Amino acid sequence: MSPSWLPSVLRTIADAAGLDVALVLAERYGGRRVDLPVRLHEGNWLVEAVGWDAARAIVESFGPGRLDIPLGPAGTFARMRREIDRRYAELENGGASAARIASELGMTERAIRQRRARRRAMQAPDRRQKSLF
Repeated sequence: MSPSWLPSVLRTIADAAGLDVALVLAERYGGRRVDLPVRLHEGNWLVEAVGWDAARAIVESFGPGRLDIPLGPAGTFARMRREIDRRYAELENGGASAARIASELGMTERAIRQRRARRRAMQAPDRRQKSLF
């Protein structure tokens, strides 16, 4: 049984050919409409992407025709968020001002202050909790 967090098309692919195959297709072809062939052959995009056995399992599950591949967990938005988070951490750890971080990341200074406040709140010990040691 495939993970429930996957879109239904990717769940079907995961059930037929494995989770790793579904994630590879989402990463390489997510957000696109692809043609599943009537007959698989050497050089076909699907065979090249996932191999013969997985390609055969996918075509048997869906049949030939068009298929919309969802973005999945590695989608464009998720990738963009990870890159912003990575660059934010880099600038923050480098001692950049809120104005500079906001300017470089296309955010507002208020958003930077809010991020900083959330981080401080998560790092601060809960004063209501007694020490165990």
